[in-house]
Amino acid sequence: MLALQHPKAYQAVLGVTFTNKATEEMKSRIVGVLNELSKGESNSVSEELQQKLGTSQEELTKRARDLLSEILHNYSSFSVVTIDSFFHR
Repeated sequence: MLALQHPKAYQAVLGVTFTNKATEEMKSRIVGVLNELSKGESNSVSEELQQKLGTSQEELTKRARDLLSEILHNYSSFSVVTIDSFFHR
């Protein structure tokens, strides 16, 4: 939700999971949900996000499109890592 309020905020968010497979799955799910939102498609979180952000469907679609573009253009800054790699940083 933070990243939908401030598109560059995703760079300050770190997702941590247990396995490399899970990191790829998490990234894929995040990008997938943003892709759905950016097309204006309703999904399990769209109504909740609209309420919490206080936005319309159109505004949520625009924010998701901007965030998805930002992530895809700077994918190396999209951090989802394993616990081991986090402690090795």
